[in-house]
Amino acid sequence: MKKNIIIAILAITSIMSIIYGRYQKTEALRNEQMAIENARLARELTIQAEKAMQMAREQREIALANASLAMRQADIANEALMKYNKAR
Repeated sequence: MKKNIIIAILAITSIMSIIYGRYQKTEALRNEQMAIENARLARELTIQAEKAMQMAREQREIALANASLAMRQADIANEALMKYNKAR
């Protein structure tokens, strides 16, 4: 009788070990797929960030050029105003 109980316990333990091993394998595969997807997403986001940085640099250059042009136009307007006031 004890022999049959021990065999049953070992059989249940073996079955549980097989089930747990398959569960671990499934989880490992799922985690590997998630890691691959996350790596792909990270590459895409890095590319997007680089493009955004380049666009920001270009916008900054445009803003600096516009600021410089605005200052020149302000100087021209001030000179014209001074000439106008002197002429009066």
